[in-house]
Amino acid sequence: MRCRLTYSGNVSFEKVAKRLNLVTDYADFMEIQNAGLIANGQAPRFSQGKIDEWRNDAGRNPTIYPNTDWQDHIYRNPSVVQNHNLSVTGGGRRVRYNVSVGYVDNPGMIYYTDYKRYQLNSNIDINIKPWLSVGANVFGYIDSNNPSSENAAAGGDVIFGSGAFNTVPGMTLYDPETGLYGGIQNPEEENVSNFNPYRRQWFYKTDFPTKTRRTVAKLHATLRPIKGLTIEGSFTYNYWTRRVEQHLTDRNLYRFTFDGPVLIREGKVRTYIRRYNYANNFRSSDLTATYNFKFSQLSGTVLAGMSQEYDKNEYESFLRYDLIDDSLTSIDAATTNGPIGGNYTEWSMRSYFGRVNLSWDDRYLLEANLRADGSSKFAPGHRWGYFPSVSAAWRISEEQFMSPSRQWLDQLKVRASYGSLGNNATTSYYMYQSLFATAGYILNGNIAGGFAQTVLSNPALTWEKTYMTNFGLDFALFNSRLNGSIDIYNKDTKGILISLPAPLEHGTSVVPNQNAGEVRNRGFELDIHWNDRIGNVAYTVGFNMGFVKNKVLKFQGDIPSIDGVYKTQEGKPIRQLYVLKVDRIVRDEADMAYVQSLVDNNPNYFATYQRPELGDFLYADTNGDGSLDSNDRIEMGDGPLPTFTYGGNIGLSWKNFDFSMLFQGVGDYKVYYNNQAFRFVTVMGQSLNKDITDNAWTPKNPYNSIYPILRNNANGKNNIASNAFVHNAAYFRCKNIQLGYTIPAEITKKFSVQNLKVYTSIDNLFTITDFPGLDPEVGATVGYPTVRQYSVGLNVTF
Repeated sequence: MRCRLTYSGNVSFEKVAKRLNLVTDYADFMEIQNAGLIANGQAPRFSQGKIDEWRNDAGRNPTIYPNTDWQDHIYRNPSVVQNHNLSVTGGGRRVRYNVSVGYVDNPGMIYYTDYKRYQLNSNIDINIKPWLSVGANVFGYIDSNNPSSENAAAGGDVIFGSGAFNTVPGMTLYDPETGLYGGIQNPEEENVSNFNPYRRQWFYKTDFPTKTRRTVAKLHATLRPIKGLTIEGSFTYNYWTRRVEQHLTDRNLYRFTFDGPVLIREGKVRTYIRRYNYANNFRSSDLTATYNFKFSQLSGTVLAGMSQEYDKNEYESFLRYDLIDDSLTSIDAATTNGPIGGNYTEWSMRSYFGRVNLSWDDRYLLEANLRADGSSKFAPGHRWGYFPSVSAAWRISEEQFMSPSRQWLDQLKVRASYGSLGNNATTSYYMYQSLFATAGYILNGNIAGGFAQTVLSNPALTWEKTYMTNFGLDFALFNSRLNGSIDIYNKDTKGILISLPAPLEHGTSVVPNQNAGEVRNRGFELDIHWNDRIGNVAYTVGFNMGFVKNKVLKFQGDIPSIDGVYKTQEGKPIRQLYVLKVDRIVRDEADMAYVQSLVDNNPNYFATYQRPELGDFLYADTNGDGSLDSNDRIEMGDGPLPTFTYGGNIGLSWKNFDFSMLFQGVGDYKVYYNNQAFRFVTVMGQSLNKDITDNAWTPKNPYNSIYPILRNNANGKNNIASNAFVHNAAYFRCKNIQLGYTIPAEITKKFSVQNLKVYTSIDNLFTITDFPGLDPEVGATVGYPTVRQYSVGLNVTF
């Protein structure tokens, strides 16, 4: 029996791929905030004396007169990540095994998001008889997260929401000399000391990390009773638990002066211990029988099988306040009961399926499938869905009449297929039933406990079905140096599981899903590769692209559904942007005269939206009815997903060196981006985007400005939903670049090493885009930053 030991590991140095360009000069910040107030006719907040104090200090006393960029405080520079794996493989003719252990240590790009994982994976396969084999797979891990990491990773309480954007550059967040945390240094400033992002990061004591455990065990067996017949069966058990324990903590905040720190907020909180216990129990089993046959030029495979799945999610939560002593860690040490909750959900599915594959002379190929799926998420009588599919292919290159082309044509195959798939992903597992929850009601003037219906039922709910037609072409030319595929498809999804608006008389109960929508997606995909060699250099170049357009075929008739800035209507793309159009920035008196002419023609022209003044946006009357209102909104874009995507790869090898690059990108893609990081208002006590403030309209910069005058958010006339916030999120990104070197075998064998490779790689090396957000790949989503990762690694086999 041979035994092989393999180690693979790498160390990565991570940095934020893109930082925001913030106004960090506090004197400038105060002047911009004052200007925003004055633009509204409000009194300025900051005195000239305070502005001069900061400007005259010129950074000489950064603790007392800070010009803080909060990004310097929440991001590691760099974050050092370790990933190590050790595996042992071996076996012989009857028994084969593989055991591996792994370790991940990721301190997190944002402080207090540290994560560690220990994992084990083992496989064993045993040939008991020539006609019987069995095996087992066991996978498991234990990971540990900082208890504050969930908010930090989501970007919520650390960056957005109640986080760092609610701070100003005139705050000393942390003083390394004293080890103290700070707040606002200017008494004239909005009191936003509580939003010091350090407070949001160590919100909970780090002594109680979030623990997650998963165990996946699979048993499988293969039986070959007669020639051509294979019977396979397996059972999988997947158990997952997570324990979250939160002990609230806080620290004092100070204002720093030349006479020493002054306490501005005592770090006392109402102590509590909150605990969440989560569990997921998933079981699946399957049984298949496959028969392979060949008669003359006809060969084929017949498969029949069944499978079933069961899933149960459980959670419980406990909260108790007022610990007798903050150093105590038991929930019994708290004296006041808080909310206690818990629930579980479960679902199951059973499936029967069959497949027939036929091949005549390896030229004409046919496949037919049929599956029946029954889901507990639907009522009896609606649980079963039936999903057939059929595909055929013709290998034209194998025909006799193609023989003259075989010197340069290695493969040419045309394909066609039609089939259906089902989706039972309802937003609740029990929507065919009325759901009730505990609620209070008045009985004889007293509050009594009882049940109230919280979710309406839809017993007619059933499977969402997708019907797909595909035509494809596979080819290989010039000794397979050039190969690729082209696909054209049409995908119709019917009976889409969605929730439609309900009349108000239904009250506050949740409206169940309905099989109400129908959407069509049409597109094509191209994948092409070239492989060749020039001397000692072997290389490969690949390119892929996809284009898809969607259209809503059925949804509430002619009545559109408008959800904020998104509109869904029959005949249009799903969730298309729906916003006002900016006609112009009112830059000078000539534009003001034009605004007056609109009012002269219709005194109620600005009845819905405010009349613009110098520097403001003038929105367009797009429907030409002589009035500006919500009916002037325009449709933009093709929905929430890009219509054109592409990617590419380059690979080179020379002697023992190998090099690869991976690219990806999307074409024109409209994204609505309006949040704390990108807006056309100033907000007291919140950060400012310098890219906006430097390019906003001012009396000194009326013609070269890109953005309107920045008013205080008490007047948000320039911050309403318009195409000014619709950006093209097209991008081209170098996703990965890697250089490796394999040590020659004649050297490694001297040390009993079979293979030794060292490599270095970079992820997210560069991105070319005009999108103003942090990452065009995630669009308007805000949260954990995209990282640029520099790695060095080692693979060694003994």
